[in-house]
Amino acid sequence: MALPQITALRRFVQREGLQRLLRNRYVVVGVLAVVWMLLFDRYDVGVHWRLQRKINQLESDRTFYQSEIIRLKAERRLLQTSRAEAERLAREQYLMKRTDEDLYIVVPVDR
Repeated sequence: MALPQITALRRFVQREGLQRLLRNRYVVVGVLAVVWMLLFDRYDVGVHWRLQRKINQLESDRTFYQSEIIRLKAERRLLQTSRAEAERLAREQYLMKRTDEDLYIVVPVDR
């Protein structure tokens, strides 16, 4: 048993509703305008989707760089206050040595 509202709606659409909608030029023009804006416009759905992905990528890059700035500021503060830390950085990254030391660089062999 179908509900009376659903049955009446079916009859309306089957008999005259769909035909009336298709004859109404405002509905046809409205549907065509929406289809045009979604698919063929300069700023269609695909463009919006790509731009949103780019925005999300840039926002994640922004958070990464902000955390890197905080980390580097802390490292700079440590290097400015600690002489031992400055010497450690110079020895590890720039291969500096004292005048009375010999420096040996061990390079792993790939097999």
